[in-house]
Amino acid sequence: MRYEIKTIVAESDLPRVRSELLLLPAALRRLHPNRIVQSIYFDTPDNDAVESNLAGISVRSKLRWRWYGAAVDAAAGRLEQKQRVNGVGTKQVHAIDRPLTIRGVDRRRFTTELEARLPAAARAELTRLEPVQWIRYHRTYLGSADGDLRITLDSRLTAFDQRISPVLQCDAATPLPRIGIIEVKADADHRAAAESFVQGMGWRSGRCSKFVIASCPSEIRLASRWADE
Repeated sequence: MRYEIKTIVAESDLPRVRSELLLLPAALRRLHPNRIVQSIYFDTPDNDAVESNLAGISVRSKLRWRWYGAAVDAAAGRLEQKQRVNGVGTKQVHAIDRPLTIRGVDRRRFTTELEARLPAAARAELTRLEPVQWIRYHRTYLGSADGDLRITLDSRLTAFDQRISPVLQCDAATPLPRIGIIEVKADADHRAAAESFVQGMGWRSGRCSKFVIASCPSEIRLASRWADE
């Protein structure tokens, strides 16, 4: 089980955040090279997953197809179901090694082809769902020397609303402000360490779901210590 604390800053503040993190006595280190992260999120036609998040429901889940790199036409990836209960999350992952065609595919056909490559239990999770958001960003990975904390810095967030097109598209981007997203992650039993780290950095944590930001840009709230400067 994993505990996450998130905060949103102006994208222009991320270099300052990165410099401060790398100069900490805690000796954070790069976990691996930066990379592009892409996801297609699923929801019901009534946007149940988004509405559950906005309502602050303590038990909720979301489903996404995720892959890494700049590819948009086809990619191997994995289906991830994230579940959250009172701020603590779990994630079930089903990897698919054979590339799945993405851009230009009929939305229903994409779901059907994804279902065909999944075990029966995972296929059931896609019932009544459809692709609704395609999200892309660049991610930097840092971690503490003891392995208790992992910090990611996300920039160049771009979202493409799939509800406006019969096929998957990454050409018409949703207008979004230039924001950076910081996530501090730890196993549930290191929750206190994560909270202490965030307090020590002077960040104000806040709700931050890229899925919700893509669906409802008006929900963006800068939560860093520089928000009022």
